Amino acid sequence: GYAGSKTLLLQELGLKEGSSVRLKDIAPEAVEDCKEFKMMAGDKLSGIIKSKEENGRRSKELGQRVTKADFVGFCQDIGYTQSTDRLFKHLDVGASGTVNTKALRVLAEGRNEEKAVPGMVKKMVEVRKSRWQKKLSSQAVPPKRHLLGTQDDLLRQGREHRAAQVASKDAPKQFLRKLEAEVGSVARAWRLAFDPDNEGEVNFEQFLEGAEKAGFVNLEQASDETIRRMRQAFDSLANPESGLVTLECMDPRTPAALAELRCRCVDRYGGVVEAFLEIDPEGKGTVSAHVLRQLCQAVKMADGSRRLLEYLDPEDEDEVLLELIDKRAANAAKDVCWERDEAKKARLREDERNGRMHLKREAPLIGVSVGVEARREQRSSQPGQWLLGEFKKRLIAKHGTLVNAWRKVLSPDGKRRIGLNDFEETFKQIGLTGDPKVAWSILIGPSQVPEDAHIRLVDLDPGIDEDLQNLRTRLVERYGSIQRAIEEVDCTCNCEIDLSSFLGLCYECNFRGNERRLFSYFDSKETGKVAWTDIDRKATEAVKSRRAKAAPTASPKSSIVSATPVASVNESIDMSQMKLEESMSAPSGAGSPT
Repeated sequence: GYAGSKTLLLQELGLKEGSSVRLKDIAPEAVEDCKEFKMMAGDKLSGIIKSKEENGRRSKELGQRVTKADFVGFCQDIGYTQSTDRLFKHLDVGASGTVNTKALRVLAEGRNEEKAVPGMVKKMVEVRKSRWQKKLSSQAVPPKRHLLGTQDDLLRQGREHRAAQVASKDAPKQFLRKLEAEVGSVARAWRLAFDPDNEGEVNFEQFLEGAEKAGFVNLEQASDETIRRMRQAFDSLANPESGLVTLECMDPRTPAALAELRCRCVDRYGGVVEAFLEIDPEGKGTVSAHVLRQLCQAVKMADGSRRLLEYLDPEDEDEVLLELIDKRAANAAKDVCWERDEAKKARLREDERNGRMHLKREAPLIGVSVGVEARREQRSSQPGQWLLGEFKKRLIAKHGTLVNAWRKVLSPDGKRRIGLNDFEETFKQIGLTGDPKVAWSILIGPSQVPEDAHIRLVDLDPGIDEDLQNLRTRLVERYGSIQRAIEEVDCTCNCEIDLSSFLGLCYECNFRGNERRLFSYFDSKETGKVAWTDIDRKATEAVKSRRAKAAPTASPKSSIVSATPVASVNESIDMSQMKLEESMSAPSGAGSPT
């Protein structure tokens, strides 16, 4: 932008055409000031540069900034007497209001004082040009082909990143689905494979061992990719705070079901300890699966019994540890039972010491044997009771239930009653040693002759009769009468019910017996259906009579029959209907299970 005469300028500077121009020729005072400053600063200049670069925030490539106040203070320390403002302007090459340590370093490292200042200016100009070129190149629009290639690379990288994120999110879901397919449920796999010692949490090594036990992976033949996926599944399932996997991480519904069971026990029994004392009065700490189902029904949580049993009884051993539900409550219940037993023993010892044991005995009923005679009968029946119990155990172990054993071994021809000969033959088939007549006498009672007596299935398994009576009572409590229950359940009007409907009916009326054993007892022909007449004959006949009366006339041929017989039949039906309705006012106990 210089508009003056170039020739006059060269003459004034004492230069010839084509010669080089030195900074000393243009600004000799600047060179002298910088030369004097360099000589007076000496090694101190390197020290201030080093301290600024060590304590500064900017990178070494950009250099650190020295403010004017710090620079003036340094000049005073070294005794610089010239104008500090003019010197600061000389060294502030970029006119930024600060002096860069890179410029000071170039000045300090220069050996020739006359060449140090031009070298510093040249260096800073080159740095400024390189920065400007980088800025221009970054803002310049690249060629179309290069731009499209860059866009394709970015799209591919984004898709790969998205696929990796989706795979990371789906990894735990796929792992849990495969685990359920291998074991049956996550809760069962947790108890059997991942946490058999009930520690509550597992690390990555235990996680891999559990996956191998569950049949999910073979660690000896597993590849690095398989281990990586397992690690990915573990990290996705692990608790962020502890870095470990718990049952709540893998199957949150099971801990929620346990918590709900505890809350419902508090609402129903007043506390978890009270609930445990109700279902485990002896304080053993374990109950059967059937007892746990009854507890779930009592607290209105029958729909969660299956999930709870998969966790509490994973091996189907019919044994549930109460400490898995609530360890503190289980221990407290054991302590209460122990204290109660100790108090009872102390009272017995006190009564025995004071001679009051005779007051503790219950008075025998009139017509029963007492004293020595009762004790003699009890002793004589003990071998028979043990032999009969062993007989039933072996039948159940071989055939599953006494109902199946009755139909397959005791009465394969379908007889409702069997005699001593059939009983002895079955006794020998199962390989039981002992006198079968001793067990037979326990079944028939002392009043009958063993050779002439017969037994039924309900005599061998009295629980069937109890379940039948309980079912009738529950039906009356739920529907008001068995007749009304048949009318609501029997929609097909064939007075039959299949297994699924029977199980649903038992659940609806809160039946607490063995519903499958009862259905198997009724289904003697194994058709998969049970007639309502087996449950209650009178109620079924009443329903059939009412439906026959309500049904329209089937064909005109019925008009040929005289009116007198029809009227008499209708009158008899009405009379029987009135009697049945009167009998239905109380819970129905009619009908023999045989």
